[in-house]
Amino acid sequence: MSHSGTKFPQMQRRCRQQCREQLGDGSNRCYRNPHRWGVFAFGTPWLCGILNLINAQRNDREWSIKLDNDAGPLKVSTSLPLSQLCYDIAYFILPHYAFKNLAKIEQLCEKSPESAGPFFYVMACQTRKIEPTIADAKRLKWHRGKFGGQRKFFCLEFPVPPTVDLSTLPPEQFAKRGEQTVVLAPYFAVIIGGPQADSASYFVLGQAPFGGGTTPRRVLPNGNNCNLGPGPRPELKLFLDTVEAATKLE
Repeated sequence: MSHSGTKFPQMQRRCRQQCREQLGDGSNRCYRNPHRWGVFAFGTPWLCGILNLINAQRNDREWSIKLDNDAGPLKVSTSLPLSQLCYDIAYFILPHYAFKNLAKIEQLCEKSPESAGPFFYVMACQTRKIEPTIADAKRLKWHRGKFGGQRKFFCLEFPVPPTVDLSTLPPEQFAKRGEQTVVLAPYFAVIIGGPQADSASYFVLGQAPFGGGTTPRRVLPNGNNCNLGPGPRPELKLFLDTVEAATKLE
C-alpha cells in the first residue's frame, strides 16, 4: 500500500523501529502486546501505523486514544458484528468530525485516501475495545467530489451488511426479536461542506427495518437524526443523487 507524500509511511516506520528497539529480536511483533502474533500484534506495522496516525491527528481529549506501553495485553472481544462498528462510525464518530473538525476528514481523504477508511474503523474498534482486522479495515472506502462543481462532499462506503427484514417474522418471533438490539447498518455516509467551517450537512443511507429497503437520514449537529422516507437502492450514485436533490431545497 502506497501513501507517498503522506505521514502514514512515517508512522509505519516509526512503529517498526520502536517495536524492534523494545523487543530486541528483529521481529515485526508489536511491543505493546509482544506475546501475541495476531492481528493486533500486527505481524506488519500496517494497523499500528493507523493507530499512530489517529493519535497524531486527534488532540481532542474527548477522542484521544491512549496506547500505554505498560497497559498489558489487550482485552479482546469478538462478539460485536462489523455492522455494529459501522453503525458506531456513521452515527457517533463521523458526526463529531463532520460538525467539529471537517478539516481532518478532508486532509485524510485528499492526502492519504487508502488509510482514511481504516482510520475510522480502527477508531471504532478502540472505542469498543474490539480487536481490528486488516481485511475488515480495508472494506471501508471514501469517495469525494463536488455537487454542482462547488460544494465538496466526502462519502464513506461501508461493507454491505447482512439482510434485515423484520416483516418476514411471525408475530411471536417478532416480539422476541424486539427484545434484542437490531442493527440497521449504514451503506453510505456523506458529509457536504458548507460556506462556513461549521455549516456542513451530513446524511446516512441505512437499512430499513421492513421490506429490505433503505432509509436516508439527515444527522444534525445535536445528534438527532431525521428520517427522510423511503430511500433508493444502496448504490453510491443513487444515494448521492438523493442527497443532492435534498440539499438543493435548502
